[in-house]
Amino acid sequence: MPQPVHIRASLVIVTYNNGGEIEACLRSALPSLGPADELIVVDNASTDGTAGLVEATFPQVQVLRAQGNLGFGGGSNLGASHARGELLAFLNPDTTVEPGWLETLAAARQAQPQAGLVTPKILLMDDPERINTCGNEIHISGLTLCRGMGEPRSAYSQLEEVGATSGAAFAIRRELFETLGGFDEAFFMYMEDTDLSLRARLAGWRIVYVPESIVYHDYR
Repeated sequence: MPQPVHIRASLVIVTYNNGGEIEACLRSALPSLGPADELIVVDNASTDGTAGLVEATFPQVQVLRAQGNLGFGGGSNLGASHARGELLAFLNPDTTVEPGWLETLAAARQAQPQAGLVTPKILLMDDPERINTCGNEIHISGLTLCRGMGEPRSAYSQLEEVGATSGAAFAIRRELFETLGGFDEAFFMYMEDTDLSLRARLAGWRIVYVPESIVYHDYR
């Protein structure tokens, strides 16, 4: 009987009518994965042919076709339910990554026993010398703010604990994701990343920002 294959990390990308940007995202992300990693694209019933484009162009990618638009949280939960990796990584389809981004996040998680979630330095795709976010800050009002938005790329150069992760790019221990019940699907779009971060922190885990891991985001 064949032995089950060990999967180190599962990268999940949720799409909805992202046919114009998903190819660049996948061409960027695939080389960063090792033989013990997998990539799953969850398509939230796109009407622009996104799912077919991915299937035809990237046969090594597992494509899950949702029956309707589940939102980011619901689509991410669907992808996670099919993932086999010990580490779950999530990436927005309007991002590209630098080589080693995931390896660096995984190493930081291993080195920080209480790091439940690890988040990279996210730079503006149209102005890559400026920051989109270096982990998020949670205001006392409940609003979540992009930490370092618009500041120089060189800022925030130290690994440190932050208030919340950005859903644009982060990784989480699979066991923790399952213990927390994944994303709360009541948040159809936005704030689901903050909610997950807060629940992880309440459970005693840390959100750790890793500046050596670099992702570019077409932030709007």
